[in-house]
Amino acid sequence: MSLPIKLANIKLSVVVTVYGETFSVKETIARLLKSDRGYIKEIIIVISPKSSKESFDICTDLSRQYPLVRLHVQQNNPGAGWAYREGMAISCGNYVTIMSGDLETEPEAVDRMVKKIEETGCDGVLTSRWLSGGGFVNYDKKKLILNWLFQKIFRILYWTNLTDITYGFKTLKTSVAHSINWE
Repeated sequence: MSLPIKLANIKLSVVVTVYGETFSVKETIARLLKSDRGYIKEIIIVISPKSSKESFDICTDLSRQYPLVRLHVQQNNPGAGWAYREGMAISCGNYVTIMSGDLETEPEAVDRMVKKIEETGCDGVLTSRWLSGGGFVNYDKKKLILNWLFQKIFRILYWTNLTDITYGFKTLKTSVAHSINWE
């Protein structure tokens, strides 16, 4: 069993992916900073090169307004998966959180994940929309059923206990994130 970790030893990089978000990315950053208890080292906004001028302008303004925020324009094959990979690769904290800038991922949950790391000393905290306390907001019923089926099928195929394989909201020790062999 891992030992608890002191908050002072957690230096978190938060990777926020952006495609076409405007007001929601501003709110995401504001809420992240409001709930920070001093562990956020940096917030990396990874923006798609296909984003609108308005999204670029807002993200640029955020990076100028907040010293912890830096902007990275995605270099490889635009898409959320590549954006997370690039963000994790350039992160410099000892933990890294990946999340989206559209408020599908609750910014305040980052603090709850950090608290779980403090309590347990674990290498990562993965979220799930399917467990108690999770859920879906404004999700199409057909899409919800298909997502549920997808999760069940892939849990069996990959022999995993993960309940939300496709949800891009997690906090990992950076050494773990950097050790992933992407294929």
